[in-house]
Amino acid sequence: MAKSPAAIFRMAMLALGPVFVAVVLLQAGMEANVALKMRLLSSVTVSHNHFGDWIAVAASVLLVSFFALAYLLPQTPGKKDWRSLGLVQAFIVALYAEMYGFPLTIFLLSNALGLPSPLGMGGLDGHLLAVAVSRVFGMNQAGASFGVMAVSSLLMASGFLLIFTGWRRIHRGGGQLVTAGVYRWIRHPQYSGLLVFTLGLLINWPTLPTLLMWPVLLLTYIRLARREEQWAESTFGASFREYKGKVPAFIPRFRPAPVTLGSGET
Repeated sequence: MAKSPAAIFRMAMLALGPVFVAVVLLQAGMEANVALKMRLLSSVTVSHNHFGDWIAVAASVLLVSFFALAYLLPQTPGKKDWRSLGLVQAFIVALYAEMYGFPLTIFLLSNALGLPSPLGMGGLDGHLLAVAVSRVFGMNQAGASFGVMAVSSLLMASGFLLIFTGWRRIHRGGGQLVTAGVYRWIRHPQYSGLLVFTLGLLINWPTLPTLLMWPVLLLTYIRLARREEQWAESTFGASFREYKGKVPAFIPRFRPAPVTLGSGET
């Protein structure tokens, strides 16, 4: 029996999810390796920067957008809320446009932070949080960059794993109330994962637009989660209310709730 396009898409996304996590970790490892080498060489600058590379901007935006948004397509029946996805897309574009394209935030803050012009700065100077950490704590800038990239990479990988595992449970649930697996810990793992993933991006490369957008992203997905829970309560009734009373929305407790309702293997 031929599979439907939707079924083929789900199978492809199940296979590609771990690949994206591997790509994130590989890229992070390469950046961390550069920072470590610079630390060993007791140097904090390199002879060139990567700004003005609009091919890298386009490739990064397409790659991250595809994997992030494919697992966050609205699933609730009825009217779809596409504005939240539009905000995620705007966040991704704004971040990578400055990371590899035109570093507006660095231009605006370079004098205040005592950094060279973006046209002549080294690659590590662009990690503004690492620059701030090195100044505040008196650390070697390469060492601070290594630490910031390690934290950022951990958050990005963890966030995407939450998105992926939540998406997988929902699609295996067949439209039933899902309370097993990661849903024993939190009610909205995909949204929690998105916020953790974008926080990792923000730590790696903070910009003024994304610093302003992230709190809006947070509030947007809290409101979206509440609207989806209204639908879930009207659909699943007492079962969902019992589940909601035991399991937190976004931040897990130390122990998962003893939930036995819903679908999905434990």
